Parts: sequence; C-alpha cells; structure tokens
Amino acid sequence: MKMRELPAKFKFLIKDQDETFRLYVDRKEIGKKVLASLEGKMDGVDALGNSTEGFYLSSRNKEVGLIGQLYGANAMFTLMNRYGVELSEQQKAQTKACVLYVLKYLKDNGDCYDLNPILDPEVNNELFVDKSNNYVGAMTWALSLLVSARTAQRRGEMEFTEEEMAQIFKHIRLIIKFFVQNVVGTEEQPLGWGYANGCTEPSLFFTYSVVEAFADFDDNILNGGDLGPDEELIDAINAIKGMDILNDDDKLTNRYRELCFKIGDRAWSLFRNVLKSDFFSDNFSPNFKVITKDEILNSSRSSVLFNTLYVIFILFYSYTNSRNEAESEEIINSMSLALQLIQNFYDELRTSGKESIVDRHIIAFDQPHETIKDFGKLLNEETIQASPFLPMLVKANNLIAYYILEFPQQQMREFFDMMLDAQMDGKNDWLWDKRKYDLLSTERYLESIADFFDYYDKYERSYADKSTTDTQRKKEITEEITPRIEQKVKKNLESAHRKDIADLRKNMEKEYPIEAAINHRIDKKIEERAMGMLIESIDKIIQYNTAPQKQKVNIEESFTPEQKQLKASLEKLMMSYFADDIRVKAKAANEISETVLAEAVNTDIGKLIGAFVEFIAYNNVNLPDDKKLSSADIFKIIATKN
Repeated sequence: MKMRELPAKFKFLIKDQDETFRLYVDRKEIGKKVLASLEGKMDGVDALGNSTEGFYLSSRNKEVGLIGQLYGANAMFTLMNRYGVELSEQQKAQTKACVLYVLKYLKDNGDCYDLNPILDPEVNNELFVDKSNNYVGAMTWALSLLVSARTAQRRGEMEFTEEEMAQIFKHIRLIIKFFVQNVVGTEEQPLGWGYANGCTEPSLFFTYSVVEAFADFDDNILNGGDLGPDEELIDAINAIKGMDILNDDDKLTNRYRELCFKIGDRAWSLFRNVLKSDFFSDNFSPNFKVITKDEILNSSRSSVLFNTLYVIFILFYSYTNSRNEAESEEIINSMSLALQLIQNFYDELRTSGKESIVDRHIIAFDQPHETIKDFGKLLNEETIQASPFLPMLVKANNLIAYYILEFPQQQMREFFDMMLDAQMDGKNDWLWDKRKYDLLSTERYLESIADFFDYYDKYERSYADKSTTDTQRKKEITEEITPRIEQKVKKNLESAHRKDIADLRKNMEKEYPIEAAINHRIDKKIEERAMGMLIESIDKIIQYNTAPQKQKVNIEESFTPEQKQLKASLEKLMMSYFADDIRVKAKAANEISETVLAEAVNTDIGKLIGAFVEFIAYNNVNLPDDKKLSSADIFKIIATKN
C-alpha cells in the first residue's frame, strides 16, 4: 500500500519517508505544539461568569470546575511524562495550581466528587446534596492525577509542601478505599462498579474506568518504574490505626489489586464465547444482548463498538491473574480477534461515510441507585460523552501490538494519520475535536498519540532510520555494511554484490520479517556507492591515459590500490579484446616489444574507456526506463568479459 501524503500542516513531522516507512520527528515536537495550544485554553470563567484562570471543558462550556481541572491537569502530566516536554516554571506552577484546585474543591465540598461543571449547578446540587455520594468517573481521573503529582514530586520535577503532599496521600487512600468498599456485589463476590456508590448493578464503562485507574496506580506506585515501589505512599495507604503489622490480605493495595483481577475473571467468563465474533450491549452481567450489524447501521448513534474495547482493556489490565498458559493464550487470541472484528466493521462504516454512528460513547447511567431514584434519569438527560472512538481504538491496538503480539501493525500508521486529521478545522491549534475545542477529546487523543509513539519507537523507528538523509545513509552504510563486505566489493564487485547482499538479507530477515521490504533500498545504495567508486576510478585512468608521458608517473602514484588493480584488469581486458590489432601493429614493426604493446594498449584502452563512459551516460539518460541496464547488469558485463 502506497503511503499517503500528509497535509502541509503536518509535513514537519516527517524527516524522511519511502513507500514502506516514515521517519518521524521526536514526539516532543508534537508535545510542544499541544502545550502551546492548551495554554491558550485556560481563560475560563467561574460559576458567576467572571473571568478566571483554569481549564474548561469545551468551547460551549467555559466554566472552570472540578472535572475540567482533572482533565486538563492530566493532559499536562501526559505532556511532561509521556512526551518529554520540559515545562517552564510558569507552566509547572499552572499544573500544580490545577492539583491544588482539586484539593481545595474537595475540602470545600466535603470530599465529595461530583459532576461540576458538567451538570447545571441546580442539578448537580440536587444529586450530591448527600456528600457521601460520589461520582466514580471523577474519582478515576483524580486517582490518575494525584498519582502523577506524587510521581512528579518523587522525580524532583514539581515541589509540594509537606501539608499538600499529605492531602494527596489522603485522597489517594480515600479513592482506593472507596473502590474497594463500593464494588457492586461486595468484595467477596465483586460484579463491577456503577456510576456512583449506591448503584445496585455494575456498568461496563465505569468498571473499565476503575480498572484503568488501577493500572496507573500499579505502574507508578506499586511498581514505580525506574523509581521503584513508592513504599512511603504504600505504607500510608495500608496504615490502620493501632496496628503496626498487617496481613497481606488486609492491605488495601492488595485488596484493590485482587478486586481488579476478579473483575477480569468475571469479564472473561461473561464474554469469552462472543468476544471475537459478536457485538454486545453494555450490560456487565449475564443479561447482555448481542447486537447485529444491521441494528447498528439502522441507528443514529450507537456506543456498541466501545463495549468490546472496554472488555479488552479490562482483560488486558488483569489477564495475568494466575491463569494457566493455555487459558492465557486463549484470552490473548480472543482479544486480538475481537479487536480485528471491530476494526474491520469500523473500516466498513468509514467507507460508506457512516462512522459518525459509532464515533462517540454516550454514557448510559441506567444502573439503578438504591437511594436516589432519579439519579440515572437526570444524568441521561445531560447526554454526557465519555470519549471519541478513534483514540480508544488506537489505545487498544497499541496494547495488543506493544505488549502481546510484539510485532508491527500496518494499521497503526493509518490510525496516526486519522488522529491528525481529527484536529480542529482551519486553525493552527493542536487541539481536538474536528469542529470545536473539547478538552476530554484533546486529552484522549493526546494519550493515544503517545501510545502510537510508544509502538513506533519500539517497532518501526529503527527501520525508518534507514530512510534518513543521504549523509546519514552513507554513514549507515559505512558503519553497518562496510565491515562485512567492503573488501569483497573492492576485489570483485559482482560476486560481493551477489553473495554478501544475500547473506545480509538472510540475517536481517531472521531478525525482523519486514526487513525484506527495504532490501531493494539496500541494494540500490550499495550499487550506487560501488558505481561511484568505479566511475571515479575510470575517470582517474582516463586522466592517466590522456596525460603527457612525463605526467603519467605522478598520476599513477596517486592511484589507490584498487584503482591500480582496475587499471591492470582493464589492460588485460584490452589484451584480450584487441589481441589481433596488437599483433598486426607488432608485425608491421617487425617486432613484438613491450614498447609496442604498451603503446597499442594505451591507445586502445583510451578508446574503450571513452566509449564505456559514453555508454553509461547514454544508458542512464536516454533509454526508456524499461530498457535501462542496472548498475549490477553493467558489472556483470565487465566481469564476464574479464
């Protein structure tokens, strides 16, 4: 498949490309542009409409509130942690201010996570008049944000006072404790999570959200990456007043992990028989309904493709839970096939221009609540959106390609182009959505572009590096190819070209199957380099043959060993080609002397070389493409005659 051209706006992203690979700039270059655009979206308003600094949700809702600050601050940490963007002191202060805003909001709001400013203030206050009610969606974003803030402090990238960090510790613990204590079905027989505590049935979307938040917590705190486990925070989470030693089963962190593993088991038991072949409703229970393609096509809006993605994410984040090898293999295979299923159908929808049917997930708050009967009804009237489809699809593809298949995927590049195309129209802003600014979409796309670069850096960049500038290509040839084949190419161009390129190809194909796609480029580069050496040597020999006799000695002394060898080979060639002419001239002089032979050879070799160079020029310039001889063909002619 020929690689399509990117619009002019994105050309700077590509350093070099051919039909197989692109060499992209470092992801930091994208991060800088997003950061510059995102900073321009902090001119929000407060609940009374007065100007105030802070992230707001969209062009249609500029009120600064809890949810907007959670999305925006997470985006800033994504830029810093996953794009390697170095924030200025002012930008760090703005990001920290978002974290402190969240902490202050919670303190002023009785530690209640509500839906401000997504909901109208009156509706929000009605739903959360009881401060013990909490919106699970906000808590999952808050956990990821507070974990990022703690990690930034551990890395020395951001400073928090002792009191501020104590508040961060407190809320991380409260969130994890909330998830453990408010799982539907109890901790012993967990069914999942709903949109709030008090839900009597689980939601597939909110269950996925909690499990994904666990993945952030697990990666950055329990494992801690290169920093190691955050023992201080882990101890603070697990602390129980009056107890110095805890059994592992009582530790809150372990209980949270086991809960997510059990939820993974439940997801597998529910969907293992339909995951790779069917679409299904978002009921996270045995009562889910299989949805046909016709039903999707006949609807105006459907979130059905998201459901498969959410199950894939839940399985991925928990599938390592003490399963045997055969079952793990079945899970991996099912996830891969399920992803292919929705990807193929999404391509069908795009081909017919109907992808808008599935491009948004509208959250269904249809799980009954035990105390607030109108909770779900009031929320559904707001038609709250969770995410655009494309970045979630890219995220799933990256997880499968990067961690499970461990092999490059052709569609990843196509998805990257599609994500770029989803930017705001007609503006220089590096923000998403297509027709308006939307903070959640921007954050989701930002994460997914980072996912793409995670995949690209591991599986494609090293091969795309072979398509760099001419100077870099020469350097690569010198460093990678010359040590193995340089001497053989010099001694015998034809045999070295044939044998060593075959060996090189064989070794590279063992290392990486897609390497076969660039063999032709390697051949061309070696042929061009060898051709350059040959023409340079021929030019030197022509200079020698056309120079006055007294200058020949100096010219010959400047010959390289290879040029001397080529000159000797050509002289032998002339002896073969023009033997009869030489004998005639020798007989005419009644002698066969070295002087006569040398004169004959010098005369005729000059003619041959001149004709040979003219032939190359004519061959490369004037002949039609389908009749041109390659450099390799020319080498074969020379070798055969020699």
